[in-house]
Amino acid sequence: MSKLNRENIKSRFPSIVFKRGLAYYNSESVTGVLYDKNNDIWNANVQGTESYFVEVNVNNFENDNGSYGFCECPAFHAYGYCKHLVAGLLEVADRLKLTSNDLKYEISDQFIRALVSSNENPINVMSDRLPMKVEFTCKWDSEHQIFIQLKVGLEMLYVV
Repeated sequence: MSKLNRENIKSRFPSIVFKRGLAYYNSESVTGVLYDKNNDIWNANVQGTESYFVEVNVNNFENDNGSYGFCECPAFHAYGYCKHLVAGLLEVADRLKLTSNDLKYEISDQFIRALVSSNENPINVMSDRLPMKVEFTCKWDSEHQIFIQLKVGLEMLYVV
């Protein structure tokens, strides 16, 4: 059973910080939650007075090993914890209850393989044109959605 749950989160933060983080979580201020499979890190944005980027490290939390994550807010830099990190931890804990720890990546892997293999047999239909550089980045989130960022250009790459 995961140690990342509301009671354990509450026990590891000062009471007022937990209450404020819980208020952000309850008001659905945690958005853009993504799981980085390669680094085993969850990323999110927490909207308060401003929007802050938060990283949650579940392994560090479960092993009570150092920092549980990161937030770009001034409070985190001053104290090493903040209400935004609490809100992010609560959101990740909630999502981990809904999904297994072994997320199903087969569908996204098939999709990515299809994208990569589509470049194996290029057809030259524009011989009098200049070739462009193309780069795409795929991200997978905990809700089984794939986000694709496309960049193209002759010399410099521009986001499309």
